[in-house]
Amino acid sequence: MARSMRKIGNIDERGKLIRTFEMRRFVTEDVYENRFVRYVVEQVSRRLFALQDEEATTLLRELNAAKQVTPFLRTAGRLSHVAEEPTAVLLRDPLYRAVYEIWGSLAFD
Repeated sequence: MARSMRKIGNIDERGKLIRTFEMRRFVTEDVYENRFVRYVVEQVSRRLFALQDEEATTLLRELNAAKQVTPFLRTAGRLSHVAEEPTAVLLRDPLYRAVYEIWGSLAFD
């Protein structure tokens, strides 16, 4: 409704809308932040697998169990690039911020 009211020329002389624009929205888990989490999880998995010791194997098993209860990691696409600056979500949301800080401390690239 607000979009229809802001559209120039869409209000007649009596102040009524000429046309109402419909905007459909849908929820997707394929957003940059989830792609970033998937990227970090994949990097951590690779490192744990490469270590080949008992503690790393235990951590890898726990990480794989966590991946099973996070379906967004399966639906999020691949990360095409790591942004130079973190997004607001990566900074404000405590869980995303924790992943971002882990990534920063490990310097994957």
